[in-house]
Amino acid sequence: MRMRMKMNKKYILVSLMLILAISLSSCQLAEDDGLEIQTHNDRLIGVFITSEPLDLFDFESYMQDNISSIMKKGNDITIEHSEKYQGRIYAELKPMVFEDSEPFQSEGVMEYVFEELEGIPFFHYWVQQIDYEPYTAMSSANYFSDSHLSIGDETSIEGTIYVIPNSTHHAYYLNPVYQSSDGQVYLMTGTGISFSGYMGEGAAYSQTLDEKHTITENGETTEKSFKVSVNIAVKYPPVSVNVIQMDSESNIILSQEYKPDTVPDEIDLNKDTSYVIFESKVDSPDEKIIKRQLFEAKDNYFTNYIPTDNGYYKVQSVSLLWREQ
Repeated sequence: MRMRMKMNKKYILVSLMLILAISLSSCQLAEDDGLEIQTHNDRLIGVFITSEPLDLFDFESYMQDNISSIMKKGNDITIEHSEKYQGRIYAELKPMVFEDSEPFQSEGVMEYVFEELEGIPFFHYWVQQIDYEPYTAMSSANYFSDSHLSIGDETSIEGTIYVIPNSTHHAYYLNPVYQSSDGQVYLMTGTGISFSGYMGEGAAYSQTLDEKHTITENGETTEKSFKVSVNIAVKYPPVSVNVIQMDSESNIILSQEYKPDTVPDEIDLNKDTSYVIFESKVDSPDEKIIKRQLFEAKDNYFTNYIPTDNGYYKVQSVSLLWREQ
């Protein structure tokens, strides 16, 4: 990528910033990125999603190291060999906090947290501690639905984030997350998906990042790969939800109405309940819509979507506690 330059250092810096801003915020509705940044033995493990681009490029060092070559290239700026100037944000390894009736910490169960960064994690990491067995875990902060994890020579993770319709602008940046051989987890600046105008329910977008590498053991070479796919889908916000318990004759036993953020994690069903209807009143641009789902004794839970101030939905799995009839 090139840009015509005037012989002014401040102008060069501004021009370079514009070039990188354009390249890092490119809009693609369905994107497949084969990562080119050299991370040596570090492995791609997922993404960290932000609503703003992360400015991690060290412009000052780049200019100091390359100003002479830039001046010699016929008044043109070429961004090349810039990997070492790409900054990183490292995650902290902390005790995992379980949110139940009373939050508590479980000894020996750890998670990687980007403490000072606002966004949604979606990565598959491993933890090795001196006093405990090593283990792997997923980090998704209860924002992902329909998540899938496949482990093997071709490891992959995939999930869907639901977002609230916005009449102005949507932007989502998928910043790749890596883990080094010593266990450290960090992210780097990624690319984004953006679109303007009102998007109704059903609109969906996807982005995929993948990486391949080879491992040689006992003279045998094996190719391994990792792929992370994120789907972003628009959903109209629920105004209220109603949990209706029905008997075998389709009579109403109990009807309980909630605000989306007040639905309990468990619902203890009546002994005569044969099936449950989950009714959701949805606020659409034209009118309020009522959606219904039916659950029988073989169904252990239903999914409740809670709108949040950041434009995403938190995903709540509500357990249905059936009684033997």
